[in-house]
Amino acid sequence: MTGKLIGRKDGKIAISPTVRGLWPIFLSYSIIALTMAAFVLNMINFSKIMWPNDEFHAFEMGLIISVKFLSMAFSGMIIGHLTDLFSRKNLFLFILSLIGFAYLLNGFAPEAEGIISWAWFLICNMIAGFGLGGIRPILLSYTNDNLEKENRSQFFGIFHSIAQISLVIGMIISSSLIYAGYWKIYYWSVGIMVILSTFIIGLKIKEPKRAFRSLGVLTEVLEDKSITYNYRLTKKTVKSTILRTTNIVAFIEGIFTCVLLGTLNFLILPYLQTPPLNISSVSTAFIVVLFGMPGAFLGSLGFAKKSDKWGKKNIQIRLDLIAFSIIWLAIAQLFIFLVPFGDSGFTEDQGNNFIFLLSFPQFWLTGVLWFSISSVRAIYQINQPPILQAINLPEAQGRVSSWNQFLETLGQGTGPLIAGAVLSASGQNYILASLVITFIGIPGAILWIYAKRKINGDIENIENILAKRAVELKNNNKIKVAPNEKV
Repeated sequence: MTGKLIGRKDGKIAISPTVRGLWPIFLSYSIIALTMAAFVLNMINFSKIMWPNDEFHAFEMGLIISVKFLSMAFSGMIIGHLTDLFSRKNLFLFILSLIGFAYLLNGFAPEAEGIISWAWFLICNMIAGFGLGGIRPILLSYTNDNLEKENRSQFFGIFHSIAQISLVIGMIISSSLIYAGYWKIYYWSVGIMVILSTFIIGLKIKEPKRAFRSLGVLTEVLEDKSITYNYRLTKKTVKSTILRTTNIVAFIEGIFTCVLLGTLNFLILPYLQTPPLNISSVSTAFIVVLFGMPGAFLGSLGFAKKSDKWGKKNIQIRLDLIAFSIIWLAIAQLFIFLVPFGDSGFTEDQGNNFIFLLSFPQFWLTGVLWFSISSVRAIYQINQPPILQAINLPEAQGRVSSWNQFLETLGQGTGPLIAGAVLSASGQNYILASLVITFIGIPGAILWIYAKRKINGDIENIENILAKRAVELKNNNKIKVAPNEKV
């Protein structure tokens, strides 16, 4: 099959042709990723743009981030439902257009008008969040039908690696432009590029046959163009598949884990940029380039093939990797706040001099911790999607992903609010805020360890259902949808 990994003369493993064929998706998301960290990285600057004469408005900035995540959560529920019924390609074009429009609109926000400027940013982030919320359920459903199981971590590894490169480039560009006062140009440029990418998706990406890559015997049956997989979720299949242990664990742990994931940048970046450290947004961006990018590569590309190999041998290893990543992210975040810079810190000029900062061992230690956060976070990102795909039916991929994303996004949106509230109440005590977030996030790792006992049975249940449906499709040559009540 063309979807399999192919060998090369040098002994290395080449990228699957079907994965390579999805380059327009990589391209479009790489453009979107230019802005993924722009707001968080430049929160101090944006606060000054809205309130030039005030101190950092931590709560208001956290509220913008939280509202964006909440918008993503509700959008995922809507788009996820539509993903299981309609063309994933057309839905992807719609959300890309929406995101592009939001970025363009953000470039017209007024400056120095306090609450009015803040409200404009809030609305634009809410619109962008609605578009961003549809990406994950669409991609999970699309890759489930377009890629073989042994290539899915490879896709998500490349996807997150390219996104990390673009994110870093976006951090450098955004911090430089925003620091110089050209933030409007930044948003306008990205908005135009996102809209242009919709045309490339429309021309180059094809809609795959639903359930085509779900199971070997089912793939063989669906190679007959006259046979279509038309099953829909029913109350019976929801109870027998979605409401099983591993899915429930994935739903619940997402709330806890994503409180932690949603506060990594929110806590670390302002800590570095505010007194006494005073490391500028430009220098912070260079930290990400020097330490974050190699870490993201190691985690996404280095562990993608390993994860597929280990997951094929025993999928429980994927759960171990996820649990490890959650625990380490909590530890590494706390350690960053314990690096002994001293009370004096740096002046603003020193904080903007990246070469000067490199002369301090504490700066390098912070960079190493940032490297570990970037690499380990990628391990979490590339191992969860294949698990969700393996334990759910083809007609449930979009909705299960959206339900999972809804709860995760609630966690991501709640995290900055909790952290911001703790910082405000404790006089900017970052160590206390980190400890609170750690105690909330660790139960996610415990739940994944518990799921190891149940996951093999849940996968076997899905494979048995699909094997029976392959026989039905082959015998009937054209499936008639069961007259069960749709969910």
